[in-house]
Amino acid sequence: MTISLPDTDATPVVRTDYGDDAAWASVKEAVATPQGDFAANVAFVDDPALDGADPAAIARAARAQGIHAVVLIADHETFASPDRVLLCVDALEDTVRSFRFVPARAWSVENNLSLANMDFDDFLGSLGPDGVFRGFPGE
Repeated sequence: MTISLPDTDATPVVRTDYGDDAAWASVKEAVATPQGDFAANVAFVDDPALDGADPAAIARAARAQGIHAVVLIADHETFASPDRVLLCVDALEDTVRSFRFVPARAWSVENNLSLANMDFDDFLGSLGPDGVFRGFPGE
């Protein structure tokens, strides 16, 4: 499978599960909704050819492009979760590192990682007891 990501500086949000169009619409809305003065700079990738695509393969495609620090993925777990948790995958390292986050925090994940204000470990160290990033303490 050849994975094609947008040729843009916007961080890709890749849909890999095609079972629920209404849920996808709600995820897109939550990711795109600004939180105060902050908004995620994202490009939604909605290509049925990516149904079931492996996150590691998506990260490799992003790394090969050399544009994106991370890729955000809406997968089966996203749509099975009541919180619609997305997967953030590190596109800079050969070793696949990832974490889950709620869509309302997409701006924090995307802004800080794509601009290198913070690194992946900052987010990994701030996951809740359920393994999901819901914001930094005090936010």
